[in-house]
Amino acid sequence: MIAIGNPYRRDDGAARKVVRALQLPPDARLEVCLQLTPELAAEMAGMDRTIFVDADVRSGAPALEPIPEGSVYPSPIGHALSPAEVVAMARGLFGYKGEAWLCRVPGEDFSDGEGLSAVAASNADAAVDLLANFTGFARKNRIEKRKERRLLCADLVNVRWTDADGVAHEEVANLEDISGHGLCLQLEQPVQPGVRVAVAAGETVMQGEVRYCREELFGWFCGVQLDEGAEWPKDRYQPKHLLDPDALSGPRKGP
Repeated sequence: MIAIGNPYRRDDGAARKVVRALQLPPDARLEVCLQLTPELAAEMAGMDRTIFVDADVRSGAPALEPIPEGSVYPSPIGHALSPAEVVAMARGLFGYKGEAWLCRVPGEDFSDGEGLSAVAASNADAAVDLLANFTGFARKNRIEKRKERRLLCADLVNVRWTDADGVAHEEVANLEDISGHGLCLQLEQPVQPGVRVAVAAGETVMQGEVRYCREELFGWFCGVQLDEGAEWPKDRYQPKHLLDPDALSGPRKGP
């Protein structure tokens, strides 16, 4: 599986979000690249199937389409090579005999900046289901992460992000709660869902994606899903005033 796109051009990074949500088996290979290069054609040799995942400037629903032999057309958003061109090279130069597919993930904002638009985020989510059904690869279980026990806390952290206009922001926020794969921040300004943030806490930096942001009485509360491999490092960072809500419950009364 080959994910193509630049995460610093907003919706052009949609493919990365898609492949991060899939649990690939040990015998599958994943390549993540800014643009396609001839070297990828050689790496396809010996594979039974190759799936390219790429953002698309055309509107509509995500689609999974076969790349027929002999079909060569330019990439719609200017990557160095198109998937069809790489497949043609793999077949002609390296004897590739496997299937070739292109998963298109439509977006609407390809300007400089991080984070997906609402349209691209929704299409990326649908593309994950599309690929999971087609390949049989498991979708990483978001529900189990949401069920993780969240610990209450009150600690100041530094938050950095880039908005849709490419403007960089930095703000000191209050860390309201934390779990292994997520956290809640209280900010003075809203952050659009889909935007990536870096949260510096002590000597630790945790990175993830804003899943929701809502206004309440004392500011904006943003839920962040941490990246795979960037979970809360409990051995290096313990928030101040950490409290397990279960500890507030008294012992259960007998019948």
